[in-house]
Amino acid sequence: MDELIEQAATETPDEYVNTYTEFENQLVTENAYIVPLYTSLKAQAFNQEVLNPDSIRLSKSRAFAWEPVSYVDDSQHAERPLLLTQTSSQLTSLDPIKGNDGSINQLNTNMYVRLINLTDDDQITSENSLSYNHAIADGNSEYYFILRDDINFAKIEDGAAVDTGDLVSAEDVIYSLNRAKDPNSVPDHRTYSLHEHIDEVSIVEDVTELEEATLSGSDSSVKEALEEGLETPISAVVASEDEVDNANGNYQVVKLTTTQPFPQVLNYLGHQSAGIVSEQQVEAINTYDIESYDVNSDIAYGDQRAVTEGGSYDNHLWTSGPYIMVDKNDYQANFVKNPAYRPDTDADANIEQVTVRFIADSSSALSALRSNEVDLYYGLGEVDYPIVENESSLALQSIPSNAVTYMLFNVNTPGRPVSDSADLRKSVLYAINQEEINAAYQGCLLYTSDAADDSL
Repeated sequence: MDELIEQAATETPDEYVNTYTEFENQLVTENAYIVPLYTSLKAQAFNQEVLNPDSIRLSKSRAFAWEPVSYVDDSQHAERPLLLTQTSSQLTSLDPIKGNDGSINQLNTNMYVRLINLTDDDQITSENSLSYNHAIADGNSEYYFILRDDINFAKIEDGAAVDTGDLVSAEDVIYSLNRAKDPNSVPDHRTYSLHEHIDEVSIVEDVTELEEATLSGSDSSVKEALEEGLETPISAVVASEDEVDNANGNYQVVKLTTTQPFPQVLNYLGHQSAGIVSEQQVEAINTYDIESYDVNSDIAYGDQRAVTEGGSYDNHLWTSGPYIMVDKNDYQANFVKNPAYRPDTDADANIEQVTVRFIADSSSALSALRSNEVDLYYGLGEVDYPIVENESSLALQSIPSNAVTYMLFNVNTPGRPVSDSADLRKSVLYAINQEEINAAYQGCLLYTSDAADDSL
């Protein structure tokens, strides 16, 4: 089993499908080490009289994306805040690498751009990311990203988002990913293990390297892959952001090398913890000594106290994504659109303001949706589906998530029949009626037993 996991980690998606299929066959069918029970559902509900249903996405893994959302009446985009909700009002950190929990995942995902994204069905894409394209070189240890030049950092001045004029550049990418993989880059670093396979991040300074590097699984060059769909082909790769001029073919290209062949590094680069921060601003704020850092007195970059209304308010955020937080209190957090995030393109955020209201109780959150206090409720529980379906103003979106609930046999204790006998474990596997489990879990309303079969 371990060998199959290690093998799959070195393979690209078109290769690892077969490896994971064999892994699943060994795990369940041949050895019955586990008994899959059901695949959890992920759902959200929204007011379809307010929000344009065609603009609302529901993704398996990535957090809810704000920038594509639009109103049914688009004249409201400039003045009416998009009203959302989340459970926690205590935010771990608005520094992407210092948290990986429900209090900040959605917020940081919308405030910091990443080198790549995940599609709604968890495929790697460069769409709406910092890169036009990305490429894996032969050997699956070298990854190239060609960067856009139409995203600047935003900051808050007098309650409004302003363009800092500072390009989100290759230098910021290198800085962000190096601190992401370094467990000692910040106190209480909570996400470094996600990025431990990153060995080196650098800027490509010779276009010949791109011409001579071969694309994984192909005879094409990395340069050809990076140029696909570009309005202007690559004429030069430049080291300094001052030399960047995409319209004239001058691009920055970032090269990431992994410690071993590991294409799944791309999945981690789509995580909010790989959000790109400003080297200039983070270094200006994080002037404390890490070894003597005092959480009670030192204000680190992304500390929620910097954006909390009152005496501690001193908003120091510089964000690279489509939105930036203005302020927060115990009841809500307020965001405004980054005016320097791909302006006048299809990726430009539609709605100018977003308010996230903190509602800890799920029943209260649903009540807020039904009474028009919020426009969308992300993370709706299955028991509440019928309530949403019975209200004409509301729409329900639901998909199978990546979370599988299963029963695990203890096979590590010698002498136990269930440890020694695969046939006994299989008899338990085949004796369990998954249709009944799915009926109980899904309220006999949503899916047929095919969902149980697919989860295997």
